[in-house]
Amino acid sequence: MIESEQIKNEENSSDKIKTNSIVINDEFYKNCRENQYNLKDYANLIKDLKGKNPLIQFKGLVGMRKLSNEEKKKDEPKKMFNALISFLFSFILDYSEEFQYESLACLINLEKINIKLDEKIKGKPNDILLDIILSKITDAKNVKINLLNKILKYTNIILNDDDIYQKMISKNLIGLVTNILKDFNNEPNIIKNSLILLCKLYDNKKASNENINNFVNFVPLIDDIINKYQDQTKLLIHSLNLLNELTYKGTEIILNKIISLNLLQKIIQFIDHENEDIIFYSLKIIGNFAMKEDSYFTQKIIEFNVLDGLKKTLNKKYKENIRIESSFTISNIAAGTQEQIINLYQNNFDMLLIDIIDNEEESKIKTNCLWALYNFSCIKNGQYLEALIQKGLMRIIIGRFKKDEGDVLSCSLEALDNIFKYEKQIGNPAISNIIRNEIDNLDVFNELKNLKENIVDETGLKKLDALLINYFGE
Repeated sequence: MIESEQIKNEENSSDKIKTNSIVINDEFYKNCRENQYNLKDYANLIKDLKGKNPLIQFKGLVGMRKLSNEEKKKDEPKKMFNALISFLFSFILDYSEEFQYESLACLINLEKINIKLDEKIKGKPNDILLDIILSKITDAKNVKINLLNKILKYTNIILNDDDIYQKMISKNLIGLVTNILKDFNNEPNIIKNSLILLCKLYDNKKASNENINNFVNFVPLIDDIINKYQDQTKLLIHSLNLLNELTYKGTEIILNKIISLNLLQKIIQFIDHENEDIIFYSLKIIGNFAMKEDSYFTQKIIEFNVLDGLKKTLNKKYKENIRIESSFTISNIAAGTQEQIINLYQNNFDMLLIDIIDNEEESKIKTNCLWALYNFSCIKNGQYLEALIQKGLMRIIIGRFKKDEGDVLSCSLEALDNIFKYEKQIGNPAISNIIRNEIDNLDVFNELKNLKENIVDETGLKKLDALLINYFGE
């Protein structure tokens, strides 16, 4: 192995070295700076000097790394990639950290031009690189900070390959990255690259349930990062993004861990953050809790005072992506228990939803609000149902017949069925009169018959036929 001391000892070597391709002197470096030499020249230079002059060879490698970054808009890196890869792998394998750092940097630059490790170089080179990466990560404390950062970045890139992904998992990369986060908790860049890598490892299409549960060990580490780096926006965003991935597909083990660490309260508090990306990812995590089948998780976000934040972020002053997440969470809460629906009603969400439905253009936000309002029809409280109808619940349901389709239309018909069914169950004359008046005023019977002539959705058609038979004798 060529060590860094040998590079230092070469500094007094000849200032003019002739190779088969290039004369190395001051003019050479001047031309390099002016971009008169290309990647092919550097590849030839490294080939000619292999084992002869570490200092010049190292400088050539640095130059090649720089050019590989500068030539992103040219075709040459793509043409040269297969030729260069063998040189770069040899430096990663046989040389000191300085060579490894520059070689990895060059590989990363080439990969950024969307050059993949294609069939010609799959197999042994990748296996070698995996072993190098994993050995370096295992020895993380002895690796230079910048080299470890390059390793993390490059690992993230090559994980696009399914075979590499499985090999990385089988060699416990999850556990190794856990150790990195523990050992380098004072290095923001390493933390950031580790979090990005973990998101890739957690890829929802590849990760098994067993692997997903392994990620529970990261929750306390993420909690520590959030507590320690409150003032570093990018780290908070990456931390919340990983928590979003974990809670989206995560089992109850992961969600309960977040609750037990009081991390869920912190996430809910981030709704008031000034950074919109932090608000967005916080809402996505909260939405993941609300969409779980177990109403316990929905109840937890309510107990931690999420409703004020949801009401606030539904306001038009926030970006569309934030309002979509907020309305999505509200619709899932409205699909919960009676207590949870009543909680929304008592916090005046019904009026907020009606205002958006009546006054905003068609959008994902409006669709989510419709889902939520339709779920309000499940409320088992005569006083509240009466108030909802007077505020326009049936008007909105009937008025949407010509606009909604598919699942949304089926949901609207189901909402109408809920209202009619509840009216029959409670037998309250006052509520019956209100509902009957709305049926007459809105001409519900004819609206349903007209809808039957145009409906194409089979599920919706069955619900429509049931409504006509059960309540109108048709």
